[in-house]
Amino acid sequence: LQNHGISPALALEGLDLGEDALADVRTRISFADVDRLIVKAIALSGDPGLGLSMGVNAPESMLQILGHLMVSCRTPRDAFGVFQRYSPLIADGLTYTLSEAGEFGKFTYHCPVPLGATSRFGAEYVLVMAQRIALHFIADPNHHPLAVLFEHARPDYAARYARVFRCPIEYEQGVNALVFPR
Repeated sequence: LQNHGISPALALEGLDLGEDALADVRTRISFADVDRLIVKAIALSGDPGLGLSMGVNAPESMLQILGHLMVSCRTPRDAFGVFQRYSPLIADGLTYTLSEAGEFGKFTYHCPVPLGATSRFGAEYVLVMAQRIALHFIADPNHHPLAVLFEHARPDYAARYARVFRCPIEYEQGVNALVFPR
């Protein structure tokens, strides 16, 4: 939000969260508070695709020590293992899977929050960050997923998805996933 010129105090106004709590990596925030904050952030920024914007622009250090551990792994499979083990340090209740079948691999993300702005935000952010981390292990910077799947309906700003992922995007799929060559 600060990149949009919005003060944290304005974003937190009316919420039971303070800047001190958000600055403390030990703070646990309920899904209800996260939902209210994301809905407010989208409204204040005027960016319905805020999850995409954050995923593209956030420093990898946003994942703190977990991000550093992941990019120091030898393979994407090892990085996913580290992520799977330590992801509860970042957020509770979210599920991630890495599956491999035949020539394809699939990274999936699920959030228990019902479909809406918050679940769309989370899917956008997580899949963009997963793609960015995966690129650390690939020699060809022009490599892209084979497809990206989203649970939510096609948003009005769907053209942004094509620019970010550079592959076919499918909506209302029952899963949020990156599909890539194994």
